[in-house]
Amino acid sequence: MEAADLTDVLGTTGPVNVFAPTNEAFGKVLTAFGVSKEALLAETAFLANALQYHVVVDGAACEGDLSGVIPTAQGASLTVDGSTVTDANGGVAEILGSIDFANGVVYVIDTVLLPPVAGDDGAPVAE
Repeated sequence: MEAADLTDVLGTTGPVNVFAPTNEAFGKVLTAFGVSKEALLAETAFLANALQYHVVVDGAACEGDLSGVIPTAQGASLTVDGSTVTDANGGVAEILGSIDFANGVVYVIDTVLLPPVAGDDGAPVAE
């Protein structure tokens, strides 16, 4: 959390909502990018950008009906429609469930959401 600069954001009184990919979702990213877990973790700028893209700072947008365009801590937006979340690149994640916390909600999703990246495809460099 510190590496992604999320410690302060996640520690607020909220509401804060997080779209949290499953371990399998991260495995799909490693395969798609052709990198190892270690190589992905070494790409700290990419990782921080991607993790911040999964956090909705003003969680009020996620209460009740999950619909609409929702700004993220990263600065770009996600489109939420019921049980699906669409990223800036057209990638779609299904919401598998949710967990309530004192300052917000964690939505478990089946796909890593990828933020828009100017100038390249945003993929980490392969080993």
